[in-house]
Amino acid sequence: MRTVHQAREEAHLWRVRREAGLSDAEQREFAQWMAEDARHRELYAEAQIVWHGIGNIALDPSLRPQTEAASVAAQQASIKLVDQKPSRLAGLFDLFGPRTFAGAVLASVMLAFVFFADIPTMLSSTPESEVLVLSTERGQRKLVTLPDGSKVTLGAASEMRLELSEGQRLAYLDKGNAYFDVAKDADRPFIAHTGLVDVRVTGTKFDIQSSEDMVAVAVGEGSVELMLPRDSAASNSPMQLSLKAGEQVMTTAGIGFGSVSELFPAEFAAWRTGRLLYLRAPLSRIITDLNRYSDTPIAVDAAVSDLLVTGAYDAGDTDAILQELVQGLPISVVTTDNGQRIVAR
Repeated sequence: MRTVHQAREEAHLWRVRREAGLSDAEQREFAQWMAEDARHRELYAEAQIVWHGIGNIALDPSLRPQTEAASVAAQQASIKLVDQKPSRLAGLFDLFGPRTFAGAVLASVMLAFVFFADIPTMLSSTPESEVLVLSTERGQRKLVTLPDGSKVTLGAASEMRLELSEGQRLAYLDKGNAYFDVAKDADRPFIAHTGLVDVRVTGTKFDIQSSEDMVAVAVGEGSVELMLPRDSAASNSPMQLSLKAGEQVMTTAGIGFGSVSELFPAEFAAWRTGRLLYLRAPLSRIITDLNRYSDTPIAVDAAVSDLLVTGAYDAGDTDAILQELVQGLPISVVTTDNGQRIVAR
């Protein structure tokens, strides 16, 4: 029986071979491999995320070709990232020769700059303090540069209030997603409040994705301190938690902190470039994200809300995402007076 590492290696090899082009016989072999085990389908989706992800991708040393033919095919493959709406992200994966490829499947990643539809905002310094209210519409993002050099990216259908003074830097994320690139200032900590959890830093890069009953925090650089409100009902959860670079955690209303997990590099704040990337994420979280982009409200029945999904999607095409979810899960989409609803099939 294959180990997880072996199956993951096979998934990445199939990803490379498919980019290079498969013969009819190889296509049948690939379909058979996918049908053998549900884990194969999940690991192949994970490989898709790695290859189409953004940012620096941590290389898995176990991803080595098993045959010289696979190495040659990979050497010949030059893979372009498809432009993604609305960010117009473009990139190129270059694969080196067989020896280098034998050390790691992906040898080099080159990514183009990300362009925002919004005009970036630069705040000027003020003598005492400054309050800034930010909001975005569905499908919109906004990049703000603060007087201290910190940068905040507000996600689609999000709301935030910033309070800046000589003694402190406060952000109140009322709803939605926000990415923070905080300039270091040991004398003036930066605190992000979400209602469910507070995040305290002096200088780091972190991401917050917030909904009514859940807040996910991921750290890309540095470290953060997470604190639950004093009146939190999460009696079995610690009131404080530390996260370092490469870690993430989910906080749920009435429960508190979940388990700290490793942050898959391609996942980190992927929404900033119009990509929605998930590794075993509950369907309810995906639908929450889709509602930040869709003009038609989407609801999900409790019976299917906890189904786990691994996949990479273009945030600008809600209908296509729903079609893929229907194809991969035992669900259906029905039209209601209030919009659309995800139900068990």
